[in-house]
Amino acid sequence: MKKKFPCEEIENLIRNHFSEISWVSCEMKGTNLILHLKENYIAEISRTEQRPYHLVSENDGIVKSVIVRNGTAKVKPGDQIKKGTVVISGTVEIKDESEQVIMEKNCCADGDVLAQVVHKYEDAVDAKQMEFSQENSYKLFIPQVRGYQLKIGKNRYKEISEQRLCLFGNYYLPVSMKCYRIYKEKPLERFLSKEEAEKKLHHKMLYYFAQLEQKGYKILKKDVKIEKVASKYWMKGKYTCIEPVGKVQYILHKTEKKEGKTDERN
Repeated sequence: MKKKFPCEEIENLIRNHFSEISWVSCEMKGTNLILHLKENYIAEISRTEQRPYHLVSENDGIVKSVIVRNGTAKVKPGDQIKKGTVVISGTVEIKDESEQVIMEKNCCADGDVLAQVVHKYEDAVDAKQMEFSQENSYKLFIPQVRGYQLKIGKNRYKEISEQRLCLFGNYYLPVSMKCYRIYKEKPLERFLSKEEAEKKLHHKMLYYFAQLEQKGYKILKKDVKIEKVASKYWMKGKYTCIEPVGKVQYILHKTEKKEGKTDERN
C-alpha cells in the first residue's frame, strides 16, 4: 500500500550508505517515488576520528587562503608549501595571562586550506579504431506488460525509446511500448586523424576537469599538447588549479613508532 511505503527507511539507508549525500528527502506523487538529494563536495573526514591528528599538504604549492575551525594554522596566504607540510596543527598551546605556554593539548585539526598547485596531465587514445557499420536496420515496436515482452531474437538491437501509459499526469500503468533499432553489424577498421583524436582527447579532458570542479577545484590554466607516439595519440602537459589541501596525519605519542598511519581526508 502507498501509505505503508517506507520513505523514512529509504532516507536513512541512503544517508548511511553514501557519505557524499548530505541531505535526502522522499516524496510520493501518484505512482512516482521522487528523491530530493543534496551532495556535499566539500573535502571532509567521512568518519568520526578519535585519535588527534594534523592536516598536511598532499602536494607542493602556494597557499591562497586559510580557515581554521580547530587546531593551529601553520601557514598563511603566500607561503610556499611542500608535500608533507603541516598546514593545520592538531597541537594547541594553552597560555596564561602573560602569554607563557603552560601546556599543549592535542586535538583533531579541522579547517579549509586552499593552495595553487601545478599538476601533470596525460591521456591517450589508440590511433587504430574498430567501428561497426549498421546494415539493413529497421525499427521494431514491441509492447511490454508488467516487465514482460516478446523476445527480439538473435539480431543485434538498440533500444531507442519507451512510451509508458500514463493517466492524470502522475499515475503510470505497467504497460508500455518500446521502440528498438534492429540491425546487423559489419566490423570496420580505420585510423583516426589528428583532428579526430584531438576532439576525443579534448572531450575526455573537459570531463576530467568537470569532476575536479565538483570537488572544489578551480582550474586556472591549462597547457597541453597532442603528439602521436607509436600507435597512440597522446595529450600531455600541465594544468594549474586552486584546490583544497590537507590529509590526516595522526599525532604520534612517544611510545609510537615514527611510521604513523596517514589517512586521506577525501
